[in-house]
Amino acid sequence: MIQENRSVLRHPPYRVALVLLAAFLGVSVRTPVAGAALDLGAALLFFAEVGRQGILQSSRRLAVVLPWIVFFFIFFPLLAATPAAGLAQAALYGTRLAFVALLLAWLFARTSLDDVFRVLSSWRVPDVFVLLLAYTVRYGEHLAEEAARMRLALRARGFREGRFFTVSATRTLARLLGALYWRTEARSRRTALALRARGFSGRFLGRPFPPALPGEALRFVLLVAVVLAVVVWDYAGVIALTLWRR
Repeated sequence: MIQENRSVLRHPPYRVALVLLAAFLGVSVRTPVAGAALDLGAALLFFAEVGRQGILQSSRRLAVVLPWIVFFFIFFPLLAATPAAGLAQAALYGTRLAFVALLLAWLFARTSLDDVFRVLSSWRVPDVFVLLLAYTVRYGEHLAEEAARMRLALRARGFREGRFFTVSATRTLARLLGALYWRTEARSRRTALALRARGFSGRFLGRPFPPALPGEALRFVLLVAVVLAVVVWDYAGVIALTLWRR
């Protein structure tokens, strides 16, 4: 369980703003060393948020990025001018990806998707974009649930998923995708009718957040400043190295 007093930032607008700013700055680093430094900082922030037990619970979500990092280290050395350059590029992209994954894990350890939508609405993002994002996420979850139930029904009828490339399996998979499309389309029509029956006006109605705790604004500024300092140090080192080589 996540303890309330462990959080560095609790105010949802500060948390979302920190993730957006840090991710924007973090993916602009030019060297793997700076990327590794950002990864270390994000890992410490995440550990301070959830503790050891929380990291173990989130390990499956964080492991999603591992195949991509392995992909970088396998194929980048083959595509670059030299294997060493490819490994350096793979390390750079791998550290960037890990940094964003750690930031998202830290954000959603305490902040729900509904809170994220409320934050966007409080930032005066047009309601149509907030609602479009919210319904897209909801229907994505609905698609996953429907697909899981349909796969379970297929397995109960003796279908073997390991044989997707046979003619019969391809035909079955095509019927599955078609049925999934019609189910979600019917669900969207029912949802639209229900919204109209309840007088939906096209506005996102979210409750305002309570005021931030004392000191949270300062901690937010300090965290952004740390990320910015790493990025500036990285660019300064790259520029200095370029001038020295000339």
